[in-house]
Formats: sequence, C-alpha cells, structure tokens
Amino acid sequence: MKTRLICSLVAALLAAGCLFAQSSPTLAANVPFGFQAGGVNFPAGEYTVAKVLPNVVRVASIDRKLCATTVANTTYKVTGSEQAKLVFNRYGDKYFLSRIWPPGNTGGQLVPGAAEREILRAATRPIQHILLAEKMK
Repeated sequence: MKTRLICSLVAALLAAGCLFAQSSPTLAANVPFGFQAGGVNFPAGEYTVAKVLPNVVRVASIDRKLCATTVANTTYKVTGSEQAKLVFNRYGDKYFLSRIWPPGNTGGQLVPGAAEREILRAATRPIQHILLAEKMK
C-alpha cells in the first residue's frame, strides 16, 4: 500500500511538472559577464533558463556542459511584457541571476544562494542589470 501511494505521488508530481514546463517557455540569452546561479559559477556565454517545476528553475549553457537548478518563487507584474528578460544583481564585480521574466506577467524570483546571502549580510545593495532574452518554445 505504501509503495503504491509513493508511486502515485511521484506520477502526479511528474505530470504536474510536465504540464507546467509546457506552459513556461525556455528562455535563451547571451550573457556578456560571468554570473552565479544555483551555486554554480557560469562564465560569459549563451545560456538557456527554464522553469522545470513550479518552483524550480534550470540554468544551462547551450552546450549543456554547465547546468544548475535552483528554487524560484513565483512573482507577478501588473502589466505584462512581450519581451522576455533576465535580471541580475551585481555586487562589485560579482553577478547573480535574480529573476526570470518570460513574456507575460508571471516570472520567477530566485532564492539567493549562500554566496549572495553572504554579500547581503554586509548590507551591500545590488545594482540590477536586465538582459533581454529570446523565447525558445
């Protein structure tokens, strides 16, 4: 009985994730600076960003050699946008992926990782950089 319940829960989660992934587009952007997301350091280059579950975002290099997943809270804007955007927080010379905004009015606010939280403890305010992204699907 317990095994059947676990299998049912896993199947339901996978189905929900697949449905959500279909409605949330993959974004692509050429990032001109190195950045951090999900505890992984990414050099400047081309990346894809996608919500793979309601509160999980995957960042990957185009060649898939670098990949990270991180938690993101759903955020909303009153006025939607047709242009997809990636928002980065900059502290000195360090960049952290902060938000993803696919076309529309629903996006994702990434939960700051350990390195960004350490910088925030020093009461440093970020400078935000916004990059336009392309909707892939």
